[in-house]
Amino acid sequence: MSTISDMVEKYILNIVKNSEDGIIHIQRTDLSSRFSCVPSQINYVIKTRFTIERGFLVESKRGEGGFLKIIKIPMIQTKIYLDRINQGTANYIGAEQARNFLNRLVEEKILCERERNLIWQLLKDESLPCNKEEKGYQKGKMLKNLIGYIANEEENK
Repeated sequence: MSTISDMVEKYILNIVKNSEDGIIHIQRTDLSSRFSCVPSQINYVIKTRFTIERGFLVESKRGEGGFLKIIKIPMIQTKIYLDRINQGTANYIGAEQARNFLNRLVEEKILCERERNLIWQLLKDESLPCNKEEKGYQKGKMLKNLIGYIANEEENK
């Protein structure tokens, strides 16, 4: 049985998929009315399921119903956005973010499931011989290197 969050995500993904340029504008109030939920439920879905590692940029405006601009980012541009996000901050990436990146690479048919699983085995906390805080930084460095390699490979095709 699908949750409201699952239904909202599916609905938004369908709109993005059917858009010409991968950019949509929607209002929180419209979504919350459509799914009979509070706007904070919509915010939760956007915050957790439309992230950079899943291939989305979200611009948000509050007030007067508030709108959301959701942009599907091509894989080759993901490294550029990651670099912007990480400027001046650490390269820390948590386990969920790492899984999301790898799943996206499978969705984009850049990796097969087996390759994703092999990389995940290397990124798991048990595979990294350092403290918990350092593990996030190591995952971040490895994933950024992987994304960089893939982006360069795509550019050279």
